[in-house]
Amino acid sequence: MKLESFLKLSLLFLVIAVPIAGAENAADKILNTGPKTATSLEGVSWSLDSYLSPEGQTENVLNYTEITALFESGQVTGNGGCNSYAGSYVTDGNNITISQLLSTMMFCYDNISSQESIYLLNLQNASTYNISNSLLRMMDANGTLILTYSVVQPLPLVGTNWSMLNYNNGREAVVGALGGTEVTAIFGADGNLTGTAGCNNYRAGFKVDGNNITIEPAATTRMFCAEPEGVMEQEAEYLRAIENAATYNIDRQQLWLFFENESIAAIFENAPAI
Repeated sequence: MKLESFLKLSLLFLVIAVPIAGAENAADKILNTGPKTATSLEGVSWSLDSYLSPEGQTENVLNYTEITALFESGQVTGNGGCNSYAGSYVTDGNNITISQLLSTMMFCYDNISSQESIYLLNLQNASTYNISNSLLRMMDANGTLILTYSVVQPLPLVGTNWSMLNYNNGREAVVGALGGTEVTAIFGADGNLTGTAGCNNYRAGFKVDGNNITIEPAATTRMFCAEPEGVMEQEAEYLRAIENAATYNIDRQQLWLFFENESIAAIFENAPAI
């Protein structure tokens, strides 16, 4: 597949279906347990720690942004702190050549946009790399360190504030959350799952065994919400979906719940408490 076609397809998914991309293989993912380590470039989710500025200073990534990279099958993809990007690469031992990178065109604040531009330029200028202590370091043709990454660590199931992105409504399979609604899940250390289902608050007991999960039928408050249209239907379908979840996986800061037949029950992303 040509890079241009790959990027167009990637951007389409970014707009309409990022959370469910790769759903057909989701059940094959391995449960993340404990800190991740890495000894190879490919197949690892990398998060940028620092980069070399045009002035020759090592700068830490802005603390409210995350810059990522995934090298896999000759394609490098990731997020530059605001926009998603893609390109191709080839390696020969510890030598690496990265093509001209293409990115989406979202608006970013000036400091974020500047950081992103410097990062993408540095990435394209990478000539060699090494990995030690689960850190990926990239150097330019002069051997100057220009990028340092660490392995993206999976979030814990318990205690993370999860925000629902998609759920299985039992009719049309996996659909996105209604605009204007907030559906959340917090798995507590006391064995209780709590959150809002879009209108009502809910509570349910849960148990985990490895990557197996059992969620009991939820008790909810008794409010009725008329807006947005369909919110009450979404609430009922969401609660039914998670009550039938059988396994879970945490991958790249997302929580995936699966039914016993390995189809998706619900997908969440981390939503830090404000």
